[in-house]
Amino acid sequence: MTDVKKLKSDMPIQESGDASNVPASSGIAEIDQLRLELEACQKSAADYLEGWKRAKADYANFERESAKRTARLLENETANVLMAFLTAYETLEQSLAHLTSVPEETKRGFVSTVQAFGKIFEGFGIVKIQVVKGQPIDPNLHEVQLLQKTEEVASGMIIQEVSSGYTLNGKLLKAAKVIVAE
Repeated sequence: MTDVKKLKSDMPIQESGDASNVPASSGIAEIDQLRLELEACQKSAADYLEGWKRAKADYANFERESAKRTARLLENETANVLMAFLTAYETLEQSLAHLTSVPEETKRGFVSTVQAFGKIFEGFGIVKIQVVKGQPIDPNLHEVQLLQKTEEVASGMIIQEVSSGYTLNGKLLKAAKVIVAE
């Protein structure tokens, strides 16, 4: 490194290829100018570095939010598809009660099909909401279809399930439709 004290002396500085003498003060001015340029470059580099860091953080946030959005979209679409199959499943399940004049092999085939659907739904995280007569209604799980006078259970308690309800991974997929005591 060049010793600044030497440059401050009154010794003349020669430029390369030029034999003329330059006063020392012009060398100091040039160094001061270079220092200013260096400081400006360092400030510019620091600004670029800060901008890069912000952009990198913004991109990481964008990736995180995109992954969340994609997961929610996939979850919603999965729920939509499963709801369509649940309708068919419930129809099959209800038809079991009406299979009286069919051969036993046909009944077993229907039961087997309903059980296979049930296992598939369990694999996707679908759980049937348990509805018990005399149980209080839970507005998060039950949808009241009818209020009915009865002496069998207390007011506000479930009398009967009209339609099954389901949860998907702990979230309500379809509310159980119930009749409630008035």
